[in-house]
Amino acid sequence: MLEGGDFSNLSSVLVVQGKTEQAQAVAADQRKMMRGHPEVEFVGKLIEYQQAQKEGDRGRMQEALGRLLRILETSGAGIAPSLQVDVLEACFELDEPDKGYVVARGIAHVKGVERSVLARVRKIVDAHRKAPKAPKPLGVPGIMAALDTLSAKGWDADLAAHAYDAIMRGLRDVKPETEEQAQLTVLLERYETLKTNFGIVRDVLA
Repeated sequence: MLEGGDFSNLSSVLVVQGKTEQAQAVAADQRKMMRGHPEVEFVGKLIEYQQAQKEGDRGRMQEALGRLLRILETSGAGIAPSLQVDVLEACFELDEPDKGYVVARGIAHVKGVERSVLARVRKIVDAHRKAPKAPKPLGVPGIMAALDTLSAKGWDADLAAHAYDAIMRGLRDVKPETEEQAQLTVLLERYETLKTNFGIVRDVLA
């Protein structure tokens, strides 16, 4: 008999292949075969997460992850550890390490958890700890704060490059003739003024 993990693995393959309708059919089959089991909703949300991930929709990914974490909080004992590992990966992918560590500890405390599952957990956590943390993208408030810091404390090449990169990326991606474009244009002018005041000749992208 198929278990929750089997449905999840099959749906993952189908989503990656772009076979969304088939993935949804798998979820429907699971609902019929495992009615009332907490893994039914859990796997359904995993499929939603995988679909959003494939489409690059971080908003929907965050929403699905939030629901997955709530299911773990209330029905974690009924969710296979192998499925919980998918949530652990999602936490780190969406820059939620604290929540990821909570999930990892929960998996480690499951009685009789398979060694292969624990090995996956250890590998994911170790990879996150060893990976250098990339600076988070700056929005308009973050750019303003960075420029304020440069103005007050002096020129810092790394901070300046991070701010400049954020401004240029923003101007590239923002819709024309919007308030955000106007704000970014003003911030670019302020950046250039600061650069001139500090005698900086060239920019280096972050």
